[in-house]
Amino acid sequence: MAGPKHRIRERRAGVPDLTAAIADMFSACDKIVMLLVWRGTHTGSYGYVKAEDGRREIRDFAVWCFGGGQVVEISTIQDQWGAA
Repeated sequence: MAGPKHRIRERRAGVPDLTAAIADMFSACDKIVMLLVWRGTHTGSYGYVKAEDGRREIRDFAVWCFGGGQVVEISTIQDQWGAA
């Protein structure tokens, strides 16, 4: 299974009290660019980062591209190693 739903399930498994906030957002042409801030307690593996049993904050830059009124592509860059 791939896609956004799978990524969210993976995040929730590793960080069960996960919250997300949009820190900044702008749009241009057919794109929306967001700076998301994910916060929660890291209790299970997430991606390449093993559980550390502590509060974490991960910044995520996301670009959503639209076509025909739907999201057709999502690109993200996460700062997992800078987790606070």
